[in-house]
Amino acid sequence: MALALGLSASVPFRDELIVMTFSVVLSSLLIQGLSVGKLLLRLGLVERDETRKALNILQAELFSSRAVLTELENNEKVGHLPPAALLPLKEEYSGRLKRVEQEIENIWLKQEALQRIQEREARAVALKVERVALQEALSRGLLDESSFHERTLGIDKEIDSLTHD
Repeated sequence: MALALGLSASVPFRDELIVMTFSVVLSSLLIQGLSVGKLLLRLGLVERDETRKALNILQAELFSSRAVLTELENNEKVGHLPPAALLPLKEEYSGRLKRVEQEIENIWLKQEALQRIQEREARAVALKVERVALQEALSRGLLDESSFHERTLGIDKEIDSLTHD
């Protein structure tokens, strides 16, 4: 476009060249702009917002169902409520938990980009747990300083590589 606008006024058909150049640039931007989102979705490089939203809702239901089941187990252990009163709730929430876990797995299997993201997140969590375990071992005198620093440096490098990939 800059070249077309830079043409001298004495160039024949200058105005037509400017209009044609502008048309080509505008149509290229429109076509690429309207198609890049669909291309990224098809390649699995991004996910639909609806999928992420549905997954977040399912994860919330997963966490709350697990919390209810844990609380029901605690109530049963301490004898707060009789097992017969807890059984229908335990069955309901166990069924809900199985359904939600299956739905999450179905979404996960269909979304390769999501799989890669969650695998990296899981790896980062595991590495952070490993680092905490090393700090605990160091504080108990089970590791010497040099071994601790050598291993934590390796862990930090792994975590850093996960966040920069």
